[in-house]
Amino acid sequence: MTPEELKKLGGLYVERVTDGFAQYDSRITHMGEREAAAYMRRLRDENGADGAFVDFYYHFLDDDAKQRVLSVLDGEQQAYVRGMDSDSRDLIYPLSDELIDIAARLNDREMLFCTVYFTRTPCTLWGNYKQEYVIFTPRSREK
Repeated sequence: MTPEELKKLGGLYVERVTDGFAQYDSRITHMGEREAAAYMRRLRDENGADGAFVDFYYHFLDDDAKQRVLSVLDGEQQAYVRGMDSDSRDLIYPLSDELIDIAARLNDREMLFCTVYFTRTPCTLWGNYKQEYVIFTPRSREK
């Protein structure tokens, strides 16, 4: 999926975190790997499988960077990533259970930041340094 397709579904696509702060309400929360994965699962369940997505830049990396990413994943996760369509130029994928765990681990280890998008109740989780997530939501009408 492309960013344009995500936007058509109601996703809050943010190219730069500074743009997100300017365009949306935001808050920063601290979550470790397990807590982040549980939070992503809860939001995916609330938004439905067809309303939850993750950007995943792995296929755009050079070979050395790909190896570094794989080095923090377990064997099943490595196989999952290797089995993804590497010929695709898609950036955004449906948020499967496997990708939740992979994104949470990669964000936690600061290896490859993944951003997670929810479209039914629009919300974007921007993976960040030091186990922080920036959570973007539409501007409230009170402002």
